[in-house]
Amino acid sequence: MTNDISNYYRPTDRTLWRARIDGTDADLLRLHQLVRFSNALNTDFPALLLGQKGAIIIGFRTDEGVIRNMGRVGAAEGPKAIRQAMAGLPVHFPHTSILIDAGDINCPDGNLEQAQAALGTLVAKAQSAGYRTIVLGGGHEVAYGNWSGLEHAWKGGTLGVLNYDAHLDLRDWAPGSKATSGNSFTHMAADLQAEGKPMHYMALGVQRMGNTQRLFDRAQAMGAIVTNGTAFSPLRLADTIKQIDGFIEPLTALHLTICLDVFGAAFAPGVSSPNPLGLSPDANFMETLHKVLASGKVISTDIAEMNPIYDSDSRTARLAAA
Repeated sequence: MTNDISNYYRPTDRTLWRARIDGTDADLLRLHQLVRFSNALNTDFPALLLGQKGAIIIGFRTDEGVIRNMGRVGAAEGPKAIRQAMAGLPVHFPHTSILIDAGDINCPDGNLEQAQAALGTLVAKAQSAGYRTIVLGGGHEVAYGNWSGLEHAWKGGTLGVLNYDAHLDLRDWAPGSKATSGNSFTHMAADLQAEGKPMHYMALGVQRMGNTQRLFDRAQAMGAIVTNGTAFSPLRLADTIKQIDGFIEPLTALHLTICLDVFGAAFAPGVSSPNPLGLSPDANFMETLHKVLASGKVISTDIAEMNPIYDSDSRTARLAAA
């Protein structure tokens, strides 16, 4: 990771956080009325009181990895669209909690590897201050940047990665090769292997037609748990939840990453790789997501592949925000 993030960091555009105001009573608040802003270059995050919870939002405004992976350009504007969709959401968490927007990591020079390192530095800073992190992408190369910060901040425990995604993102990566949106998890596995550690990886909603056989073989070789879309059907849902429980139970902490192309194109048209056979964000999907969150082990979540250029009626942005 890099300690100097100044070339890649930009404070939040506060005008993105605008929405209706129903009042200022606690039961009428929306996120834009509660969110705070922080310039991560020159200020520390507020200290959390004993028992107080806090989350920090970070944008990853680049699709350099998508370009390298031959995807549709436009995900760099994803964090902006998601923030706009989040602004009007009602507050359903204790008002003593702290929600901070800490700005964006950009990639102005095309050096994706340094941008990922800068993201890792910012995530580690937030985690070390006791906050959970919510990272808005950007291409799915955001996952490696987020994970590198978590791995740095949680050295003493076992960190797992749970990925909702149509793709395994286990394309080739080796030291000296280029990062893309398709090799974040291979990169994680290589880093861990160099430290003599296993990779704890679960991928949910993977599409067979979106991955070569080599990628499935690689996932099997590394001991990954992989499910396809039928795992969310009513007949298989209970077994899927048991698999999720079994994956999470031995972990100390969990990195949750959601690639929006796991959802069907009717629900998420604004992605880098639209999915005609994707999941529905219905009660079955939400039951699995709630199960993951209820574990209490999720320390960071990133949302990837939001591409506003192709979004219709802000459907994808609203789904990402929700």
